[in-house]
Amino acid sequence: MSGDGLPPADAEAEKQLNGSLFWMPELFDFPEVARLRPHHFFSLDQRRIFAELFAMRAEGVAIDPATLGSRLKAQGEFEAVGGQAVIASAVKSVPHGGHGRTFADDVFRAFRHREQWLLVGRLQKQIADKLPPEDIDGQLGYYLENVQHADNTADAFEVLNCQQLAEGAFDLDYLIDNVMPKGQPGVIGAPPKTMKTTFAVDLGLSLATGGYFLGYFRVRQPARVMMFSAESGIGTLQLTAKSIAAEAGLDLASITNLFWCEQLPKLGSDRQLARLEATYKRTPFDVLIFDPLYKGLPNIDPKNIFAQGELLEPFSRWCCERGITLVFVHHLKKGVADPYAPPELADLSYAGIAEHVRWWLLLSRREKYIPPAAHRLWMATGGSAGHSGLWAIDVDQGEFVPGQLRKWDVRIQNAQEAQRAAACREQEAKLAKLKVNAAADQQTLLKTLERFPEGETKTGIRNASLLRTERLDEALRVAIAAGTVVTCDLFKSGKKTPIGGYRLATSTTGTDHRDSSVPLLPDPPAGRPYVIGRPPGGGPLDSECPPGHCPGDPVEVRS
Repeated sequence: MSGDGLPPADAEAEKQLNGSLFWMPELFDFPEVARLRPHHFFSLDQRRIFAELFAMRAEGVAIDPATLGSRLKAQGEFEAVGGQAVIASAVKSVPHGGHGRTFADDVFRAFRHREQWLLVGRLQKQIADKLPPEDIDGQLGYYLENVQHADNTADAFEVLNCQQLAEGAFDLDYLIDNVMPKGQPGVIGAPPKTMKTTFAVDLGLSLATGGYFLGYFRVRQPARVMMFSAESGIGTLQLTAKSIAAEAGLDLASITNLFWCEQLPKLGSDRQLARLEATYKRTPFDVLIFDPLYKGLPNIDPKNIFAQGELLEPFSRWCCERGITLVFVHHLKKGVADPYAPPELADLSYAGIAEHVRWWLLLSRREKYIPPAAHRLWMATGGSAGHSGLWAIDVDQGEFVPGQLRKWDVRIQNAQEAQRAAACREQEAKLAKLKVNAAADQQTLLKTLERFPEGETKTGIRNASLLRTERLDEALRVAIAAGTVVTCDLFKSGKKTPIGGYRLATSTTGTDHRDSSVPLLPDPPAGRPYVIGRPPGGGPLDSECPPGHCPGDPVEVRS
């Protein structure tokens, strides 16, 4: 065994085992040797020798020192293991292979001691960091679970042949059409304060009552839902649930399939999993909503995909074994290039989450939220089974009044409709800005010409008014058409040949031009620039743009 401060190892047993394998290659067929793998060896040179002997045995190549040396040379590993001297030393360390199984036990025992030595170090650090005892229990439980199967005596994996795969009943069921597959882990993801929990509450109510998620996506059959939510607070959950239920014509108190808990189970803790099992036995459920994921994670590196996988997999397996559909509620990354673009799976925070879930419902804002206006959101759905969709969701909650229920007016468009409506609004804004600019340019032009009663050239007017050439040209065109400005001949610098200029029409001299407004573009029709609404039965939504106010429509210019 090694000295103080070094992990336990039995270098002599490792060398003697490799020496025994030269004398008796059939030792690989005995369970004591068959369970060993290269990582069980501590000595790097003996580990590399064992790995190559293992490969030679698997390939049916005769095991002898010369062949081993040739293979190591071909791989550029011969000098790394110490050359022929180290190989010869292993061969000479034993006179025969009769004790090979004992050496194999010694190697495996030293490996187990190393694992325990490393575990003690991790536990000491966690105790020093004052981690919760249940998290430390989880580390111990994980280690013990792996020790039980370390000798490869666990039950074999269940394997299907091609006929069983082809003829088996493995149909994929959906709890919510094209949104939520049954029995698969999924995620509701969104940036901070983008209605993640509110959408999760609507999801829970819709599943529990067998209605329509967001009033639009059909729930195939009612399910018993357990919502663990530890972020918003029970008061906010109550107000949100009562408001959404009331909008659907339901009494929250009468819903029997939906359950609530303010405490989140900690992932990676056997004690917490036992508490969840006790909760499940007392209050069975088909869907588990876990809100938010980050509050259920122990103190680990969120960028470590392997550590995250070790936490997520046992929890998901527990749900899968009981036919429970798991829904994580999680944050998207901050600082994305375009915060108003449709969200993508890669936007999820932390490593391993996107890889672990089998379906997703992601939210982001389509534009900046200014209360109490409606929330304009993107909702992207998808799953590894192949379903996908992109929707524009408008949620009007009205103005918050303490003690009163909120509105829950949800309107849905597909992405194409929403993008057309957004372009329509943008065109409206541009037209309005043009009209305002045109009126302002008219005032500037007329005020400037008042300073030149006899008229002025275009260059002089431009320099005096500071209007850009194209805007001045348009202002002059409209003013001449309206009769407020006329052309005139000017004699500059004693020249006998007149040059063209502009002056106010006689009737406008001395007029207050603050109320002067010559319309450049038509007023938009009365009403909203687009209309969305939910028809009976949850069918598709309509979207309208007024003529002359959508991209590609002709724009009338009034002179």
